[in-house]
Amino acid sequence: MLHTINLQIDDSFYPHFKAILDSFVKDNKLKIINNKETSSEDIFVNSIEEVRHRVYLSEQEPSLSQDQYNKDMDDFFKKEFGAER
Repeated sequence: MLHTINLQIDDSFYPHFKAILDSFVKDNKLKIINNKETSSEDIFVNSIEEVRHRVYLSEQEPSLSQDQYNKDMDDFFKKEFGAER
């Protein structure tokens, strides 16, 4: 059986932890699948204008009426769970 975990590691402990992991990798005890560190450069923020434009476009899309939404949800619960909502 294989197990996968995601960890958040304190910067001060990371070098020690990485050394331990590297020794396990060397002994073929584990495999590092994804070694992506998150930094502020990985964060992308849209401009206010872009957000407003996306909101405007989403508001233009047709939406379900409350009655149609309730019917769809009733059908979903009946089909998926065999239960009345």
